[in-house]
Formats: sequence, structure tokens, C-alpha cells
Amino acid sequence: MQQRDPIGLLVGIIVFLGGVGLLLLTFKQASELFLAPPSQALGLKEGAAIDMNSAGQSVVALVFRVSMLLLMCIVGSVISNRGIRLYQAAIGEPGKKKDRKGTGQSAEPAESTEP
Repeated sequence: MQQRDPIGLLVGIIVFLGGVGLLLLTFKQASELFLAPPSQALGLKEGAAIDMNSAGQSVVALVFRVSMLLLMCIVGSVISNRGIRLYQAAIGEPGKKKDRKGTGQSAEPAESTEP
């Protein structure tokens, strides 16, 4: 049995919590973005004529913010996953090797005990 690595455990937990923190930040920013009224998100003023130039710029900025939120979500998930893997490696459970079909069974034949 392998001995547990306390530094590896701590690093794994810190990396995992950092990824979870990034995901929480992403969800907070997404809720602020999507709870804003459309006129505020697009920079439209009530009662004024619509300026297509500024509205177009606002739409591009909105698409950029949504794509950045998606990127932050992916990065936060990858960081959290890396923290989990570091923690597993520190406690001596590297996880199952998957074969090409993804069944979780090793592609190598089992060793026999016959002489």
C-alpha cells in the first residue's frame, strides 16, 4: 500500500477549490449578465431613436461576454478536474485505465497464475 502524500493532498484540494471558485465567479457574472434588462444590456435609451451603430457594438460586446463566460466555465471545470486527479494521485488511487472502447477494463490480458 502506498503512503499518502500530505503536500499532494493539500495541493489537490487547493487546485480543486480554485476551480470551484472560478466556476462560482462565472455563475455570478452570468446571473448578473442575464438578469439585466435587454435595453440596459444593449445600451438603448428609453424614448430615444435607436442608433444602429451603438446597438451593433453592444451586441458584439454581449456576444463577447457570453463567449468569455463559456470559456471561464470550461477552464474552471478543467482546473477542478485537475485538482481531483492530483488528490487521487496523492492518496494512491490514480483511477482506472480505460481501453479504447471506454469500458474501464484494461486492454491488456490478465496475468495467469499457471507455471
